[in-house]
Amino acid sequence: MCVVLVAIAAVVHAVAAWGLASPWIAPDEPTYGMLGRSLWGSGTLRILGVDTPFYGVVYPAIVGLPLRALGSADGIRLLQVLQPLLMATAGLVAYAWARRLVAPRLALVAAALTVAVPALAYSGLLMTEVAFYPIATLALMTAARALEEPTLERQAVAVGMALLASLTRLQGLVLLPALVTAVGVAALFERDVRLLRRFSVALVLVVVAGGLLVGLHEAGTSGDMLGAYSTAAETAYRAGPALEWIAWHTGALFLLVAGVPLLATAVLVVDAVRGRERSVAARALLAVSLSYAAWSVVQVGVFASRFSTTLLERNLITVAPPLFICFALWLARGLPRRQPSTALVCLAVIAPAVALPIARLADPAGVPSAFTSLAFGYVVGWTSVDWARAGWIVAVVGLTAIFLFVPRRLPWALPALTLALLVGASVLATRNVDRLAAGLRGDVFDSADPEWVDRTAQGPVAYVHDGSPYWNALWIRAFWNPRIDRVLVLPEPQPSALPPNEVVSPRFDGALLTTSGNAVPDPYVLASQRMTFVGEPVRSVLQPVDNTMLTLWKAEPPVRLKMLRTGFQANGDFSHHARIDVFACGPGQLEVTLLGKDGSPVTIEAPGVPPRRAAPKEGIGARVVVPVPPFADGSTRCTFSLYTPGLVGTTVVSFVPASSD
Repeated sequence: MCVVLVAIAAVVHAVAAWGLASPWIAPDEPTYGMLGRSLWGSGTLRILGVDTPFYGVVYPAIVGLPLRALGSADGIRLLQVLQPLLMATAGLVAYAWARRLVAPRLALVAAALTVAVPALAYSGLLMTEVAFYPIATLALMTAARALEEPTLERQAVAVGMALLASLTRLQGLVLLPALVTAVGVAALFERDVRLLRRFSVALVLVVVAGGLLVGLHEAGTSGDMLGAYSTAAETAYRAGPALEWIAWHTGALFLLVAGVPLLATAVLVVDAVRGRERSVAARALLAVSLSYAAWSVVQVGVFASRFSTTLLERNLITVAPPLFICFALWLARGLPRRQPSTALVCLAVIAPAVALPIARLADPAGVPSAFTSLAFGYVVGWTSVDWARAGWIVAVVGLTAIFLFVPRRLPWALPALTLALLVGASVLATRNVDRLAAGLRGDVFDSADPEWVDRTAQGPVAYVHDGSPYWNALWIRAFWNPRIDRVLVLPEPQPSALPPNEVVSPRFDGALLTTSGNAVPDPYVLASQRMTFVGEPVRSVLQPVDNTMLTLWKAEPPVRLKMLRTGFQANGDFSHHARIDVFACGPGQLEVTLLGKDGSPVTIEAPGVPPRRAAPKEGIGARVVVPVPPFADGSTRCTFSLYTPGLVGTTVVSFVPASSD
């Protein structure tokens, strides 16, 4: 029956994911896709030909083969069929784990809740959650099995599964301290320290591994081992914000599992602490669930306090399956609710949830990381933040009241309510992911084929970035077009999230040179309308997100700029100061057509040339001609500076060489 349930969930999510405009979450999805292609193409983990921090190897190995063998479009379609099945296998693991504790029907409840979480919407995207969700669940189950019977074989399997989870997603390293803590918690439950001695081999291995990591970090060499997390390891954190974000993510657990499973787990934990739990398997489950949940919220909360402005729910989703199994165990025990301890436990559990700031839950920027909270954006849009907060408090208190007072003769009311809430949140998440992904695809490519660069160019392409803040568009375009083999940036402030890139500077004749003095040999160049190159424009495509017109140039190697515009908006407007550089500047003149926006005057200056002034009226154009400086003989760069106190538009900017007649 569980196999049928998992198959149904996989089919439903595959149907929902079919045609989803992935990649959407940048830079994550393009990163894993390009790493996978590199792994299957060259056996290395590189992006745009550059070695990258370690992001894990398991997921790139999964996605790389379809993308490499079938191409981006067909590879994604195949993955959108296979990934829902892979992610839904977490339900099989949850069922197998629960069957050690409860009857088949209740184990099926745990499995159903595991595959009902909104996080399964990630199965239509190129995200590590697809593999990490089932692998981390399996790692937690093996940890519990090792606690039940701590043989050397089971301890080795538990540590090995933790390492496999870490190779899938570096966040999985938290499984190691969670395992150590779980041993101590289980010993507390059993009132017997002999478990510590029986687990001594695994504890020593974990402690040694942890000491090695700390030692390497102190020596300044841990960056390679921690890969993409090296920055997080080297960053200083403040206690106040860290504790605040830990509390918020503790409250987010309530939302993640629809409340009731978390309350049921807390009740069982209290009974185990009091020595009332007689089942070894149940004590192991509770020890692992409590330890992993605690370490996860600390890890994610501390990280978010420094590197995020939104709740990182997707970093907590692997906490859910053990809580669902605890919920099934609580139901099997007949809904125990001893008073007053249960009421006090419920108050402690819901306090962080009630304290969650609605502004964080409803933040649109947090949508890619928190699918369960999507509804709050709608509620705030329909009403206000205050009404949304009131509604959230009522929902938390209401769920707690139902948990406390539902009659024991109606045990199926609670799992039915929990399942309904999770399914509803999943439907909402799936619909919104589809809408938002399609919107971003349109913002980046408009109606053009995402692979238009590869289909147009006949050789390697250098992407010259112009400093646009929409760095995610660059990632997505590079993913869809493997012919883009390098990203070049000019020496000016750039968004920090760009793909691996090289800094280049234009020489007097426009030749782009790297910091080592090498020219750029690529036969094609992709750049915005702010740059004009020596060569032939092949095709131009509008990027609606910022109205930038991207042009593919067939360059005359080495790549050389003819003209560079700095300080202009994508539509040609500028305010205060802008600059136009003409390379290999010889006799001729700069011609600029100005468009009045607010009636502000414009002054155009060049060295050795009298300033030219114009004051185009609003909606009226004015053509200004500026001769080149007298020293321009084709072996220098001419710089023209434009000044205005307001806002002025431009429609035509061109350099007209002097006639040879």
